[in-house]
Amino acid sequence: MSELKMRAYHWLKFSEKYIKTDMIYLARGSFWSGFNFIFSAGLGFALTLVFANFLDQESYGVYKYIFSIYGLLGAFAFSDLNILILKAIAKGNDGVLKKAFDYSLKWNVPYLLTAFGVSIYYYLNANTTLAIAFAIIALITPLTTSYNIYGSFLNGKKDFRLISISNALSSIISATATFFIIIYTQNPLLIVIGYMVTNLATSALYY
Repeated sequence: MSELKMRAYHWLKFSEKYIKTDMIYLARGSFWSGFNFIFSAGLGFALTLVFANFLDQESYGVYKYIFSIYGLLGAFAFSDLNILILKAIAKGNDGVLKKAFDYSLKWNVPYLLTAFGVSIYYYLNANTTLAIAFAIIALITPLTTSYNIYGSFLNGKKDFRLISISNALSSIISATATFFIIIYTQNPLLIVIGYMVTNLATSALYY
């Protein structure tokens, strides 16, 4: 096996002269990206089965609606710090992580205000479930987005293995929390809270 790895390594290094790309970097990144994709797809399929078998249609509809609006609100989130972090690490500035966190938090204020606006709208329309859901999303998402810059930092360090493992563990924890909430409560608000809180906790831990 080691001989096969050595041959692959030499072939990739040889190809760099013609492709003009760091092929070792690309190969490592591609492998772990593929691992993430397959793992996420499998976990997503398993959760779909759980939703279909244990969650009633009305609760599932509310859950899907909340996450549809949550996806639209993503347009107001500031998360594009990857290039800046990569450039800083390339220059040996590992201290960029704290600065990037503060910067991300500051520029996610528009997201917080917009999500709170949605929450107030549903509160005024006497929909307590949606009002609480979007208030929680408003408070938690800017923090989670900011903590998630650890992924860009590890990407700059070319530690694709650690990125993939941390993402897989986060997905497992979030899916496990969702599964137990669905089994015991059928409450879409609690499902949303469980998802948001577990994502925040794991992101903060990895950061």
